[in-house]
Amino acid sequence: MERPFIAIPLGDPAGIGPEIVLKTLAEPEIVAMAKCVVVGDAKVLRNAMTFPEIPALEIKVISDPEEGDYSQGILNLIDLDNVDMSRSIRFSIPWEESPSSGSLMTLISR
Repeated sequence: MERPFIAIPLGDPAGIGPEIVLKTLAEPEIVAMAKCVVVGDAKVLRNAMTFPEIPALEIKVISDPEEGDYSQGILNLIDLDNVDMSRSIRFSIPWEESPSSGSLMTLISR
């Protein structure tokens, strides 16, 4: 039986979606079940791969699911290239102090 195609949205680029996507697509069981295509921004995924305990996958940018390489260790991506990394509130290690996280905590605690 041929594996079905599944599109996976990356979610909020400043949320936990990128890490969840990377951890999930690193699992051999997932790769064996479906041909997964992520829809999102490559910069966000590359940044998430710098976090501790997040697997580094090879990102293959595609425009059509038929172009994908659905082998273990490959993440097929339709790259929207729509995130300005310089404007994000959380593109550092989640528990690391930064000016942007400090500003956010000030707003939340009001």
